[in-house]
Amino acid sequence: MSIAPFLDLPERSAKPRERGLTHVLDRGLSLAQVDGLLEVAGESVDVVKLGWGTALVSANLRPKLERYAAHGIPVVLGGTLTELAIRQGKVEGMVAWLHELGLRHVEVSDGTIEIDPEV
Repeated sequence: MSIAPFLDLPERSAKPRERGLTHVLDRGLSLAQVDGLLEVAGESVDVVKLGWGTALVSANLRPKLERYAAHGIPVVLGGTLTELAIRQGKVEGMVAWLHELGLRHVEVSDGTIEIDPEV
């Protein structure tokens, strides 16, 4: 049964989806907020991005990553940290940290610095 039988809505595909992905920005959520998000919308969330360098200052980083992983939700490290690593020539260190955390995705952006397209 549709959640809104009065509307003609397409069926939502099952995870892992290749189309119609829902991307959520984690701006430094607490574990309680992560649990709430997963309770309410976990089946709809396909990717979570840890934005603006919050991964560096989140005391709850590892338990948060575990909760997302338990729901099959990949986590992306936001572009700000990538830009900083590029600017400081520390990309290899960032990649090692990503492996340590079990993260397989990273955003590449140029919101705070200009990055030469060849880089």
